Amino acid sequence: MLLWSRKTSVIFVPHTTQPDFVRIVWGRRCCSMQGRQGGQQTLQMGKRCNSQSSLVHHLGHVAGLAIHGPELDRSLQEQNHLPSSPVDDFQQRVQQQANPLSSVMLLKYHVMSSKKQRNLGLAKLQPGRFDVLNMNRLYPTNPCGGRRSAKAQDFNGGAGSQEITSPDFPAWYWADTDCAWQVDSPANQRVVLQRQYVSLEHSDDCQFDYIEVADIGAGNATRFCGRDFPETLISSSRFGFIVRFHSDSGEQENGFQISYRSIEDSCQSHQQYCSYGCTQLLGGPVCNCPDGQKLWRDNKTCVADERCATPDGICEHGCRLEADGFATCSCMAGTFLSEDGITCQSCVHNITIGEPGEFASPNFPGNYPRNTECIWQFRSADPAKQVAVTFDTLHMEPGRGDYCPKDYLEVFFHPDEHSSAEVWRLCGQYTQTPLTITSNTDYMKLRLFSDATHEYPGVSFSYAVSSPPAEQSDEDIADQNLS
Repeated sequence: MLLWSRKTSVIFVPHTTQPDFVRIVWGRRCCSMQGRQGGQQTLQMGKRCNSQSSLVHHLGHVAGLAIHGPELDRSLQEQNHLPSSPVDDFQQRVQQQANPLSSVMLLKYHVMSSKKQRNLGLAKLQPGRFDVLNMNRLYPTNPCGGRRSAKAQDFNGGAGSQEITSPDFPAWYWADTDCAWQVDSPANQRVVLQRQYVSLEHSDDCQFDYIEVADIGAGNATRFCGRDFPETLISSSRFGFIVRFHSDSGEQENGFQISYRSIEDSCQSHQQYCSYGCTQLLGGPVCNCPDGQKLWRDNKTCVADERCATPDGICEHGCRLEADGFATCSCMAGTFLSEDGITCQSCVHNITIGEPGEFASPNFPGNYPRNTECIWQFRSADPAKQVAVTFDTLHMEPGRGDYCPKDYLEVFFHPDEHSSAEVWRLCGQYTQTPLTITSNTDYMKLRLFSDATHEYPGVSFSYAVSSPPAEQSDEDIADQNLS
C-alpha cells in the first residue's frame, strides 16, 4: 500500500465505518475485482501469489487498473473477473514507452495459458512510471490531501513550516469534502502532530464533520470533531499517520491547522530497558504498563499492586517487589507487617525478669508474617541468676539438616552478637516439647527471622530466672539442653 501512496495520489486508509472497502483474505487462488464494486470487496491472495509484488499488483487492479499481457485468454479472465478487453488504448501506450515492461500490471508471456494459471509472473516488482501515469489519471491529485514527509524542525508556524489545513483555512471549509494526508518520517524517526487550531461542526459521535487520525503502525484510528483534538500526537512508528478530513452538506466552521514534524525514535533503544513497553514523548521515552498495572518507582518495572506504584506509596516503611510482579509492603528490622498489609508493628521487647511471663511470635497461633524480624532481650533482675526460656511450640520453615538458611530462631547469651558465639539457630518443627534453654549469664537474646517465601505458626514460650548450678561449664550446659 505504501508503494502506491508514495508514488501516486492514491492513499489507502484503514477501514472504520466506510460503506465501500477492500478486505484482503488468504485463499486458494489470486482473485480481485477491477475498480470499486460497492460494499465489501474481497481481494484474495493464494500461496502462488503470496508476495509483496503480487499484493501491489492486485491493489492496482482493485483501484481500477487493468491486467495486461501478450495473451489474455478467456480462462484467465474468468478466474480473475477481468473485463472482456483491457483499457482501449492500453496496448498502444505500452508500445510508446521506452521500456514497455515498466509496469507492475504487466504479466510476463509465460503466465498466460489456455489450460491453467501458472505462478504469477510480474514484469516489475513495484509500480512503474506507466502505473503512476495511469493511476494519477484515474485519481487526479486533490489539492486537499496527499503524501507528506515530516522533517525534524520546530513548530514555528511561519514560512516553510510543515502543516496541513482544511480547504480555504482560515475561511470556512468546503461542504461535502473528503481529504486524506499521509504523513510519514525517515527511518528511526516518528511523526509528531501538534494542534494549532481546530474548529469543526460538533456532534456527539462525530458523524457529520470530523478529522480522523489513523496510526499506521498501531493499526487504530480515532475521530475528532468540534474543538476536540489532542495538543500532541506521536506515531507508533516511522510510517506515521493518515489524517482524513470529512465534511457533509450541513454547517461549516473555520476548519483546522495542524503542524507536523519528526523526532528521534528513542524507544528503539529504550525498549530493552522497560519491563513491558515504551511510550515516546516529546521530552523522551518513558516506560508504560498494561491495564491493571502501574509503573514502580524504578520507572521501568510494572507492578500489579498500586501500593508501591508511587515513590512514597502508602506503605508505612517500604515496599518489596515480588517475582510475580506484585508488590508487598515491608517493615524495618524489629517490626512486622500488620494484618492490614500496610502498617508495621514493633516486635522488639526488652524485659527485665522479676516474675515469670510468656511470649509468642506475631499472629500466633496463626502463621507469622513474611519478611519479619522480632527480637526479645531478657535480663535477670538479679545478676546472680540465669535466664531460662521454655518453648511450648517451635514450628518454623524446615531447613536442610542442621542448616537453617530461611526462617529461623537465633539464641545469644551476650548483647553483642559478634562478641560471643551463637549458641542456637533453630528451624523446622520440634515435636519433643517443652524445650528449655538456659543461659550461662544473666542475659539471653532471641531473634526470630522470616524471609519472603513461606509462613508457619512460629514460637510460643515462657521465661523465668533460675539459679546457676555449681561450677558448670558452657559444654555442660549445652549437654543438659540437648538431653
